[in-house]
Amino acid sequence: MTQEPESSSRHFSVYLFGDIEITDGSRTLKEADLHSRQVQRLLLYMFGNMGRQVPDSELIDSLWEKEIANPSNALRNLVYRLRKALAVFWPDVDFIMTGSGQHYINPDLQIDLDVRQFQEKVSLCVHPNGQAGSLWDMAKTASLYRGKFAKNFGDFGWSRYVQTWFSEQYVLLSDRLCSAFLEKGLPYHAEYWVIRAMGLEPDEERLHVIYLRVYLAQHRMEKARNIFKKIVHEFYEDGREPLTEELEKIRSSCFPDISVSAVSLKDVIETIRKDRSSGPIYTDRAEFNKIACLEEMRAADCHGQAQILLFRLRIREDDNFGSENSFSDKAEAHFKKCLNCCLRKFDVVTNISQNEFLILLPDCGRKQGKAAAKRIEEYFLHFRGGGQCLRPAV
Repeated sequence: MTQEPESSSRHFSVYLFGDIEITDGSRTLKEADLHSRQVQRLLLYMFGNMGRQVPDSELIDSLWEKEIANPSNALRNLVYRLRKALAVFWPDVDFIMTGSGQHYINPDLQIDLDVRQFQEKVSLCVHPNGQAGSLWDMAKTASLYRGKFAKNFGDFGWSRYVQTWFSEQYVLLSDRLCSAFLEKGLPYHAEYWVIRAMGLEPDEERLHVIYLRVYLAQHRMEKARNIFKKIVHEFYEDGREPLTEELEKIRSSCFPDISVSAVSLKDVIETIRKDRSSGPIYTDRAEFNKIACLEEMRAADCHGQAQILLFRLRIREDDNFGSENSFSDKAEAHFKKCLNCCLRKFDVVTNISQNEFLILLPDCGRKQGKAAAKRIEEYFLHFRGGGQCLRPAV
């Protein structure tokens, strides 16, 4: 009787969700063991396309974004390096097979591929017509997802496309699973799965909304309020983007005291320029902060700059505020006249205390901001006849 080769009976598990790993239960190869970005990419592409023979031309196009002098030799060398790295762990196993102008994973090996299992099961759990599998099936499928597909390879064009598809499927599956638990009156089960999902996909808005629904189902209103504010702040820019119909219903029924109004930078700027023919616009602190945030976003988008100036008027200790001869009141009135003369019609001013003013200068670099601050100060001192104004912080 001949003994069956060890490699044919050995069972391998390959994980492409999160960090890449290959294990047989006793030895584990991690992506860091490959010591080369290109070798890692080749392993990822080969196992990501396990079950089919990959043409060399496809591998070359996928692995090298720019043309290289001798692509066939480069690919041959890369395959050799991958085989050598795998042989360090399993010298008796041939993972990569070579055909006529193609490479493929050895079909005789027993390999469990996590992404393949997830892909097969998720199609049974989440149907296009809106139906979902059993709670057990959905939970088992969700447990296969350990993180973004090849999370360290977001710069690899093919993996980025596949990564997006798996992320969308996982978020949809998590939504269906948590909704099913909530419908059955099991919010704490839903909480477990949504917390797990948020740990793996922290930037997915839908998961935060599910978490909000879980808190509401548990009647934990303070926590629900906090996460609602977080959603509005992180995903809707504090109301600068309109809320979804679902979030608006939650706000109106559970948090009517939270004011969220959609506004765009274009609307604000157009309103300012339409309502003011000359001089700056004066507003309260809350509106000033909103406009400043909008201007900061706009400046970042177009690689521009904006400046905020702080002016503080000195107050005499013996000054009688509100009286007819109040020096501070007269200084404040004179200071506003200076601003009307020195600022543009789309600059914004707010009074933050009795003697302090914040000024926003859109479309303004640091040098221009310092020049504007100096001009305002000199104008104030010259026409006030010795009245003093502290130097502004730019």
